[in-house]
Amino acid sequence: MLALSLRLLLLLGLTLPFAAGAVTLDDDSRAWLERHPEWRVGVVMGAPYAEYDQRQRRLSGFHVQLMAHLADDLGVRLQWRRFADEDALVKAAREGLIDVAPGLRQTPAGLRLWRYSDPFLRIPRLLVGDRGGPRAIDLEYLHPSELVSAVGPGPITEFLASNYPNITVLTATSQAEALRQVLEAKASYAVIDEPVFGRLSQQVEYDSLAVVGDLGNPQLLRIASRRDSPELAAVLEAAIRQFPARELSGGISC
Repeated sequence: MLALSLRLLLLLGLTLPFAAGAVTLDDDSRAWLERHPEWRVGVVMGAPYAEYDQRQRRLSGFHVQLMAHLADDLGVRLQWRRFADEDALVKAAREGLIDVAPGLRQTPAGLRLWRYSDPFLRIPRLLVGDRGGPRAIDLEYLHPSELVSAVGPGPITEFLASNYPNITVLTATSQAEALRQVLEAKASYAVIDEPVFGRLSQQVEYDSLAVVGDLGNPQLLRIASRRDSPELAAVLEAAIRQFPARELSGGISC
């Protein structure tokens, strides 16, 4: 069990799987599904979303769990493809090697490659600082000498530049590096996804850090499917919408 100290909010819900094939589909979608009983699923590796246990030769994580539920409900088999980063996943998708990819953000460039589902997960982006410092901060009044570390260049640094021109941003290659920059006093604060900080905050190395605010710009994750298959997108959307909505809190089984 990977305990998260902070909640993930499912927008479309996730429950225990129904019996295989239990999703209600129209005749055309059901006929298409019967002709396509196996899907190639690409996942970007990284806790708590997708991890691989070398000893058990087993994938786990939130995105893996989500796709397993969908596969059970639809009665399809999954072939997994693991990728180190999203660039590698996109390259494989362009080469026609992937049918579905869970946990992607919708972007203008992505719309030329994928069909996106409605968001299934909203991930708050937190502001993290020294536990001995201010307990709450307002970015609007942050002094330029107080640097904020964030992964970039990318959507977070662009959001900060557009909405808080008073802030000096220090870019990082990963969220763990952003936290280390705070620990090393190179930055005053770091922008971190809630589940990532929930995992890292359990390590002694990060014990001196605490949440001091919320960026107010949550990350919305969707399931992407190949652009040339509207039938696949329709089947996925039907399956997701038939999950009764609820909150997933306290942890993710991995």
